[in-house]
Amino acid sequence: MNLPAKTTADLKRLQEKVDTSAYSEATIRQYRANWRWWVAWCALRGVTPMPPFGADLIKEAVTQRISDGMKRATINALLNTLGIASKKAGFPSPSRSIELREWLQAKFRQDVAKAQHQATGLTFEILQDILSRLDQTAPAGARNGAMAGLAYDALLRSDEIVRAQWADLVTARDGSTVLIIRRSKTDQSGEGKSVYVSPESLVLIHAWRRWSVQDGPIFHAITGAAPHKSMNTRTVRRIFGSLGGMVGLPELSGHSARVGAAQDAMAASIPLSAIMTAGRWKNPRMPARYGEATEAVALGQARLDAVRDMAKRKADR
Repeated sequence: MNLPAKTTADLKRLQEKVDTSAYSEATIRQYRANWRWWVAWCALRGVTPMPPFGADLIKEAVTQRISDGMKRATINALLNTLGIASKKAGFPSPSRSIELREWLQAKFRQDVAKAQHQATGLTFEILQDILSRLDQTAPAGARNGAMAGLAYDALLRSDEIVRAQWADLVTARDGSTVLIIRRSKTDQSGEGKSVYVSPESLVLIHAWRRWSVQDGPIFHAITGAAPHKSMNTRTVRRIFGSLGGMVGLPELSGHSARVGAAQDAMAASIPLSAIMTAGRWKNPRMPARYGEATEAVALGQARLDAVRDMAKRKADR
């Protein structure tokens, strides 16, 4: 990405202003990630990434992020980044524009609401069906099977799958294996959380390791210029979509194993508090929502069974 020298210098000065501001470390980290995307995206279009930002350019960027499958929270984080950059450069935040705010509200209602449906759950039954069809003697099959198994056991988010390292797999005192999640959406301070890895998944992981490096990221590319480079969440999403396609569920995503594991736990009558701990949720709303369909089926079946029993008893009188 070649930028004019003046633009490069302006970007550096702007970053220094943000780095020395009173924003939290998490906010600055998020700013850097979003800003890198913004600079690269603007470079591809041959426009300057520096403020002030035109409304049409922001609309185009938001439309792009929605088409990439980004959630509303992610898009709002990008807009917040552009607001910080504008403020540090001496311009008003673009989000203050009434016209842009109205457009964003309409766009979110129209596109993001459609896209943010609940991910299809990769339940234990579906996982076993997929594993039975995978060619685990090939590198891609071994990797993808290990990824699905570990993601199910540990209720991993797609970004946690990407960040998992071989060094994070640790043998506990009782001989069992745990995965240490160093950082997550609900643990930005990096305190870490240990999660259980089943013996079945450990077999899949060991089968994959013979094709992998001995350190670094657990899941990575197999071919290409940098075969052992950590993959991104888009690649994880594509892999799960490919796995789902094997069993007629191409809509599976990087969050599907997490959703399916929560649904299975709800169906097994495991307390919601325990599911929250396992999945590292701070709020019960999401795991409860994941279990709504499962609970609705169970309640519906129980109700119909009771009605049938009552009808049968009346007929037998």
